[in-house]
Amino acid sequence: NDSVWFGTLKAIQNTFSMKTINTSLLLEFMESKFNTPIAGVMNYYLKTSSIPVFEYEILPMDGEAYNLRYHWVVEDGATFEMPVNIFLNQKIKFLEVSAAWQTMQLNSVEASNIRFPEEDYLVEFRKK
Repeated sequence: NDSVWFGTLKAIQNTFSMKTINTSLLLEFMESKFNTPIAGVMNYYLKTSSIPVFEYEILPMDGEAYNLRYHWVVEDGATFEMPVNIFLNQKIKFLEVSAAWQTMQLNSVEASNIRFPEEDYLVEFRKK
C-alpha cells in the first residue's frame, strides 16, 4: 500500500528528524505504523549479504492435480519469513512462506498459468 508506505516515511522524518535513533527503535516505529511485524524481514536485509531465494517446484500428482512446493532459501543461521503474492490463472493467491518446505495443491489450469511477480519483490524466484 503506497499511501501507508509514504505516510510512514513522512512520519519517520517528522518524528526522528533531530534525534539519534537505532535500528530497533526505527523498526518498532515502522511496525506500529504498518500494524504488522517486519523486524525479521528487515533484519535479514540489513544484516546479511545475500538476497533471499523463493525456491519452488511444480510436481504432477494423480490425474489433473499438481503440487506446488515452495520455501525460502536464506543464509545459514538466518531467519526469514515473508508472505508472497502469486498469480494462479490471473487470480492473486497469498502465500505465507518460511524456510520449511510447504505444499499447495493446484489443478492443471492453475499449474500451467502460474506467475511469480518478480518485479514486486527484492528476492530471487528460482524453479528447482
